[in-house]
Amino acid sequence: MASKKTISKKSFQIPEWAHFLASAGALGFALGGPDLNGYLISFAVVVALLFLHDFAGHKFAANRYGARAEIKFWPVGSAIGILTSFFGLILTPPSFVFINEKKTKEPKKDFKKDFGIIALAGPAANIVAAVVLIALSSLSPSLMLYSAKISFLIAIINLLPVASLDGLKVARWSWLIWGAAIIISVSGYLLIR
Repeated sequence: MASKKTISKKSFQIPEWAHFLASAGALGFALGGPDLNGYLISFAVVVALLFLHDFAGHKFAANRYGARAEIKFWPVGSAIGILTSFFGLILTPPSFVFINEKKTKEPKKDFKKDFGIIALAGPAANIVAAVVLIALSSLSPSLMLYSAKISFLIAIINLLPVASLDGLKVARWSWLIWGAAIIISVSGYLLIR
């Protein structure tokens, strides 16, 4: 009797990099619009900055704290972000990072502080990147300052204290740290012309 092959749910999962690229594509479109040159520049900048946010920020911090962070494309957030961009603002990010406490090394541990730090790592990476880009702005002022502004914007959007976003996780851990991060991000964004 031949054995039946079972198809696991895992075999149909979209790879994390596809979630990442879909998110970058949506945010690049929201920022650059339908103009091909604007879109390509925005997409390239967003890929670099989201990579820092998601991989160098969240995934690195999650690994450090023994948790697992997974990037998930958020179609509703992407659609809202694109639609609101026509009115001059982007209200939601195109993705979110799911921090899985069940896949941690210490399943019984209280993760409030750890999750707050993991959540803060993404926006913090964007704040640091923006400061570095401003410092390098003499090399290519318009591109560096544009990139710094987008980096601050990614931090701001992700620091909104609503469900699934980094801001709520940070605020649950420390309102003071959340407040400092949002003030730095908004100030940096507003100071760049």
